[in-house]
Amino acid sequence: MNPDPIAIARRLLNRAEKELVERIIAAGSSAAAAAAGEVRGYFLSALQEFMTTLGKLPHATANWILDLDRGWHARRLTRVETQLVQEAWGSRVNPADVRIVKGAGLSAWAAIAFRKGNPAITLGNTIYIKADLKYLTHSDLSNSLRGIEMLLHEYTHVVQYATLGFARFGTRYASELKAHDYDPDKLYDYGSRNNDWFHETLEGQAQIVGEFGSAKRALNVPKNRTLADKLRAKLKGTGIYAQ
Repeated sequence: MNPDPIAIARRLLNRAEKELVERIIAAGSSAAAAAAGEVRGYFLSALQEFMTTLGKLPHATANWILDLDRGWHARRLTRVETQLVQEAWGSRVNPADVRIVKGAGLSAWAAIAFRKGNPAITLGNTIYIKADLKYLTHSDLSNSLRGIEMLLHEYTHVVQYATLGFARFGTRYASELKAHDYDPDKLYDYGSRNNDWFHETLEGQAQIVGEFGSAKRALNVPKNRTLADKLRAKLKGTGIYAQ
């Protein structure tokens, strides 16, 4: 008989850790109800603290628990979307395990993130995209350059979760957020730093992959050629896009 993931979670999380999870969720819900005056930095810090706690579980169990929040609008990647992520990341993650959700599904974390201004958020192998975004096609993100950029950005987080595990991902994200004065926008701004790929923030890495993937599909535009050349240098030695 297969082990019950919830039973595993209860066994591995001690009382203090379970109380921590409840406190974070309660704080997040309160922040969502009183969104005015709150900052995304607090939410992201709380979320990454939760991910660190989730990392106490076996990775497959943690993913299983998060997958329960997908709801009824989760879909598989389309054929072209699958080609796009495999072009970037190869077989590091199986695209068949990944789902894209229009809206927050049943995830309180995704709902709060959207209230805080995030257009998308990735939790494990589930990508949540805000439902009212008009600049992309929810049924197939490959239909626009901005959709391609978002897909590749968020899929990079899927790979990061799989590579680092939930605990290391959460610890690293929280550390990077603190180092940037709890300003989440600074995490994305790889251009303000002279870092190579391996010393870039998690969000900076995702931004690089997203922007490179979209730029290389419109190289007839001079600024895209310049951007692609710049980012190709940052990707050198990573294996991403065979660089």
